Amino acid sequence: MFKLSKRFKRVVGITFVYLCSLRLFNRKKRLSFDVILKTGIVLSLFLGLATTNSFAAANSDSNFTTYLYRLEAVRDQALTYAYYLRSAYLRERVNHLLSSGRICKRARNDIFESVCMLEKTLEYSPDSIALWLEYANINGQLGRIDKVIQSYEQIVKIAPSTLFCQQLGNFYELYDMPELAVKQYEQAFKLSPDDIFLKERIVDVYIEQGFKNARNADYELSKTQFVTARKKLKELINYRNKARYLLKYGLLCELLGEPDKALKEYKKVISLDPDETDAYIRASRIYSAMGEKNLRDGKTESAKQKYKTASELMLKVVPARKSKTELLNFTAYILALSGEKLDFAEKLVKEALKDNNENSAYIDTLGWILFKKGNVNAALKKMIHANQLTSDDPVLTDHLGDIYYKLGQPEKAKEMWEKSLSIDANNISVKNKLNKLR
Repeated sequence: MFKLSKRFKRVVGITFVYLCSLRLFNRKKRLSFDVILKTGIVLSLFLGLATTNSFAAANSDSNFTTYLYRLEAVRDQALTYAYYLRSAYLRERVNHLLSSGRICKRARNDIFESVCMLEKTLEYSPDSIALWLEYANINGQLGRIDKVIQSYEQIVKIAPSTLFCQQLGNFYELYDMPELAVKQYEQAFKLSPDDIFLKERIVDVYIEQGFKNARNADYELSKTQFVTARKKLKELINYRNKARYLLKYGLLCELLGEPDKALKEYKKVISLDPDETDAYIRASRIYSAMGEKNLRDGKTESAKQKYKTASELMLKVVPARKSKTELLNFTAYILALSGEKLDFAEKLVKEALKDNNENSAYIDTLGWILFKKGNVNAALKKMIHANQLTSDDPVLTDHLGDIYYKLGQPEKAKEMWEKSLSIDANNISVKNKLNKLR
């Protein structure tokens, strides 16, 4: 065994006496806790340096390295506690002042100083999960998401787990880093392969990015992301065939311009879960769009059949549940186009108009229902009002032309149909009407 140097003994003795005097002074003069902590930090550093010098000056010994590591560990632990206590004390002081209703001018500085002290603590305890979580929490409160991400990146390295990988993925999403988010979710899924919600979250990331890029007019990238999302969702459906996944798959088919495939998926959803109203609504909209296309192509009977199917689907939803005004109007409109349940359709659109009485589309629906019921003069007033609100809609002008024609005013009807055709030049149905007048 080696002997401790006189210098080391002297430093230890002075340190002990100084700490005792501080304690006595604190009793009499109420020395602030802040000063004691700062002094403790300085003394810890001094003690560590003195210890190292003492061993360096000592004679060679087989246990020299072991003792040196032990004493350095003690020094590092002392510094860890000192910095951490300083950080905690500053935060506690700010919280106390704020909770008491007093204005703390130094609050901001104290908070950021406490963060710096916590960073110093992490330098001496870089493998502490608890400290990194605390660091992430305080930076999250300050809105410093980059620091939060840095914390979780360290946590995942130290102790990778499903929860930590998932949380890091969430922060990557928040900071608009979808590729890194997907990577973390995939890592989390590897750790918990039975957690299918993680797999679904990956799909949702691609869908959200697809929508974002579509809004930015980057349609090629948007399409690529929708295709990737559908491919991954297909794997999930094969893993567990749930109505929610099929509904989402149908939506992706719609977004990729494949309505027939989407309709097939929505029918599967309805058979699996008859209470899934979104499937009825989406399927109804597809049939309605098909009917509109048939009508524009001059296929009147086919269009009427599509509108009838669309209305049958919507009647499963409305009024079975309290619906939004947009759904009320949509149901009323396709009922009017199919020529069925017109009294009920009128009731629905009037309910929608209570919340939005200047909506040109809703007014057009009411006018068209009145026209189908034979109340042509009342329909004319509604259609004129709708066209005054929105003058460049080809459907509204087409409807107004039909009403003028029914009232025996072919010149006005021609004017409206020509206006409709100038907006939508490919509408064969309107062309056929104009040809009949010539």
